Amino acid sequence: MSVDYIKVKDWSIVPTKSEICFDSKCFNIINPRLITLLPSRINHIPLGFQMTLPIGYIVRIKQHLSGKPWKIINEYLTAENVLTPVHISIITPYETQLQPGEILTHIQLQPITGVLNSIEGKHTLNAWAQIKKLIFCLFRYG
Repeated sequence: MSVDYIKVKDWSIVPTKSEICFDSKCFNIINPRLITLLPSRINHIPLGFQMTLPIGYIVRIKQHLSGKPWKIINEYLTAENVLTPVHISIITPYETQLQPGEILTHIQLQPITGVLNSIEGKHTLNAWAQIKKLIFCLFRYG
């Protein structure tokens, strides 16, 4: 199984194979340009490419443990957000700069049957639960 990456911006860095994890291919997502993350808000980081997934698969986002104060808050790229240029949502307790070439995250192609219950739970969260999660993360990493 493979994922097709289509560059939509000249500055995008399309993922390359980096390692095997959990019996699936895992890829690094590299920050394509200098980005400033602002505190107390959700920062959407555009990656400048689109993805085409095989039928029955989903892409899981895994936080890269780099000792950085920011946290990625979206865990999956699902059918509704792979048709547009990919972005990652990040929160941080204070202003932080992401350098070009820095590893942002790892992504992994997984069968949708293995994560279906988790995804359904994510879509049923109401706005208040999302706000509480954001506040918790800001205080936890602040």
